Amino acid sequence: FPDPSRVRIAWGDGRRFLERPREDYDVILLDLPVPYNLQLNRFYTLEFFRLAAGRLRPGGLLVFSQAGATDLMGPAQAQGLAILADTLRAVFPRVLVFAAEDLYLAGFNDGPDAGQAPPTLLARWQGRSLVLRYLTPLQLESTFSPWRLEYFSRLWQQSSTGEINRDLRPVSTLLQSAYYLAVRDPALARGVQAVTS
Repeated sequence: FPDPSRVRIAWGDGRRFLERPREDYDVILLDLPVPYNLQLNRFYTLEFFRLAAGRLRPGGLLVFSQAGATDLMGPAQAQGLAILADTLRAVFPRVLVFAAEDLYLAGFNDGPDAGQAPPTLLARWQGRSLVLRYLTPLQLESTFSPWRLEYFSRLWQQSSTGEINRDLRPVSTLLQSAYYLAVRDPALARGVQAVTS
């Protein structure tokens, strides 16, 4: 960072950190695994997204990643993406789903439309004279290419059931558990599905 004094890293429970009255932020980044248990799920719920939105400055955004396929996605992963995107959309008027090494979701109240993200980000990058080692303008343009953005937007819309992930209704955790069970033991997963259907 050109001015490291502007960046502060806080260690500890992120949700409790945001619950304490302090300052507001330009960006809140979640760097956590998928919500495969209740401890992780509490960072992917409507309640958490509302808390984070309340701590963002105008123009700020919340960004998090999800492990998974970034080019082709099966129905279970697509449904998981849709639940998280729908939950984010319940709080933020603008939601962007994009892929780099992982799948990313960003929620923001105002800012450029998805199609305007690359030129806007490039202009900000150049205007701030940022020197980045691991990101190039070409990577940025590829990440936000119109066909990739359209693919994830269409996948989200087609997979959406309208379910919202909540603290006390952790549909994302249930879906992640079912997905991991299906990958590790398909016969057991079919048995669990038969019992729970």
